[in-house]
Amino acid sequence: MIISISYHELHRLVLPCEELFPERQVVTITVQTSRGKPSGGFNYLQEYLVFVVPTSFSPNSTRFAEGNYNAPFRGMNLATFDQTQRPNQTYPIFVDTETGHIKGCGQSLQKRVQSGGYKGSLSDFKFDYSEAPDECVAVWPISNKGTPCVLRLISSRLMNDWEKGISKLSSNHHDV
Repeated sequence: MIISISYHELHRLVLPCEELFPERQVVTITVQTSRGKPSGGFNYLQEYLVFVVPTSFSPNSTRFAEGNYNAPFRGMNLATFDQTQRPNQTYPIFVDTETGHIKGCGQSLQKRVQSGGYKGSLSDFKFDYSEAPDECVAVWPISNKGTPCVLRLISSRLMNDWEKGISKLSSNHHDV
């Protein structure tokens, strides 16, 4: 059973579901329903899905395809900025295609400019998916609208968080 509900009544729904279905899992998922910045204060940009599922249920993971931006990496992006505003947060993440683990990060646009590796305009920089090491795919920051954006963290912080287990990737399975 799946129930869609707003934040107003979520707290009133979960407990009765747990009481009515003690032999089941009650799982709440947040769904972002709109985008944009609040005007003059805070506003709610999501609704919730409450799933009542068997205790043996485990969600299907999903995987990504090279050069094709997919949901597992969206939480790592800042879609409100682009490479001209934050070149130090514009870099590829190298993900092992077998394990789905981060193997490392490519050079940021800022470092490419500083080293002389890139001499063009920041706005003209194109993401190169072929620069991934063997057995890896390059994941660049792309918004859900398909436009270039930046990652939330500089590469050293992302790798530090990954090594500490603070950051994680989920994979995306798409049957084509």
